[in-house]
Amino acid sequence: MAGHTSNNHIIPATKNVLKAIKSIKIYDKITLDGYLVDMTGIFKSNKINWYTSKTRNDTGASASEIFYVKSVKIGENVYK
Repeated sequence: MAGHTSNNHIIPATKNVLKAIKSIKIYDKITLDGYLVDMTGIFKSNKINWYTSKTRNDTGASASEIFYVKSVKIGENVYK
């Protein structure tokens, strides 16, 4: 089962994309379009680096994908 699932952290490109993501319901047919990205930021005055997984064979804390989503398709409707 693990080879067919993923844990995605989503960064919406726009407010409209965020609104579309929040509207997704169970059984909706969706397509997300975007890029896997790495992140650098500041947390509690400390610089942090957060790297996306780039393999399907990893597990555990570093196995998440960070997905910058540029568009969402729900049914036949596309949101950018």
